[in-house]
Amino acid sequence: MGARAPFVDGDSRDAGAADEGTPSSFRFDANFMPTALNPVQALYASIINYNIANNVVKMSFTLQYRRIFGSSSPTADQVCRWFFFFLMVWAVVQAILLGLSCVPLAVIVPSMAGKCLDTVPVWYASQSLNVFTDFLIFSVPLPYVYKLTMPTKEKFLVLGIFSLGFFTWTISVIRLSYLGAVPVARDPTWDNVELTLWSVTELNCGILCACLQTLRPLLSKFKICSSHLGYDNRRCVRRPLSDGVFLETAPLTRRISHESDNEDRHDQEFG
Repeated sequence: MGARAPFVDGDSRDAGAADEGTPSSFRFDANFMPTALNPVQALYASIINYNIANNVVKMSFTLQYRRIFGSSSPTADQVCRWFFFFLMVWAVVQAILLGLSCVPLAVIVPSMAGKCLDTVPVWYASQSLNVFTDFLIFSVPLPYVYKLTMPTKEKFLVLGIFSLGFFTWTISVIRLSYLGAVPVARDPTWDNVELTLWSVTELNCGILCACLQTLRPLLSKFKICSSHLGYDNRRCVRRPLSDGVFLETAPLTRRISHESDNEDRHDQEFG
């Protein structure tokens, strides 16, 4: 909600108020209309918030993958750790670069007009790296799921669940095509609407995909997974998917984990 607030505020202030009488100077330059300063400030906040939120969502994916696969695969654990720290550093670097780009900084602080960074290259480089890291991160769990010993139908069902993150990647690619029009827009508060909508959609889709593990009660209403993913709709149970691999389910969460024979015997003795 906090990440989306500047988008909503920016769109509510004059967004969609295109007018044939709008002067040609109504653009991102030194002659920008003073009355439009508030939506420009909202745009500045939304740019920073979007990129921080986008990286935080991807960091949550790496933590989720590490929790699911890290105990059984040291490689997966290390990959997720590297991605997490890379995203943490990149979020800071990205916020600095975008915060110093000329659009809309030069409008808010006119004295920065000759010192700011060229907007279009910074925006395209930032979003291109976002698209690239999205693809890599959403690909992390696929090899480990594919190696699980389980019936083909169940394996592809689990692969499909972990592949839903690619919807977010697709939206990132679509959003990339809208970036170039904003810095040269005649009426930024009007021409920025589509980019804003795709930005909000991308964040919402990423959050939804990251929260799929908590949607068991909703899915159980439709009886989608009771026989395929190894749990009973009525209560929390644990059923084997393959040799030594279990799908643990709780009222709101479930995770795939590898357990040793010693741990199984321990559960039987104290269970």
